Amino acid sequence: MLQEVATRLGSSVRSYDAVGCYGGEEFLVVVPNCKTDDIVTSGERLRRRVQDLPVAPTSGPISVTISVGVVSAAMGIGPMDYQTLLRLADEALYRAKSNGRNGVESARYAAAEALPPCPHLAREPVEKRQQYCYRAALDPNSSRQPC
Repeated sequence: MLQEVATRLGSSVRSYDAVGCYGGEEFLVVVPNCKTDDIVTSGERLRRRVQDLPVAPTSGPISVTISVGVVSAAMGIGPMDYQTLLRLADEALYRAKSNGRNGVESARYAAAEALPPCPHLAREPVEKRQQYCYRAALDPNSSRQPC
């Protein structure tokens, strides 16, 4: 069954994307150059591709579904290493599972909480103040000091 899921995932991505096993029954799909707004759509496409056709072993057809957690390195909130991206994707995956499975969850909002706090905009939502400070840190022309 896992081989069939891997085949479906592999046939649903672009030629330069990568699909691989990650853990016992988990897969990792790397989708470079995908806009943040498109990453959930990509995850949903993969989810539907697996769900739409039952797997047909010799014992008879079995419906298969997947839960998907997605994260984009292009979220505009500063650099993230692969370990942070994997952790955020994993958190989104478990959120998808806890929301009833067979769904797609994005780590977009969880990412802001993973960054260190910013004292400059204490009354603003976490995502906004951390985006602001990381942009200041990355922009050499910014008049603000990074956190």
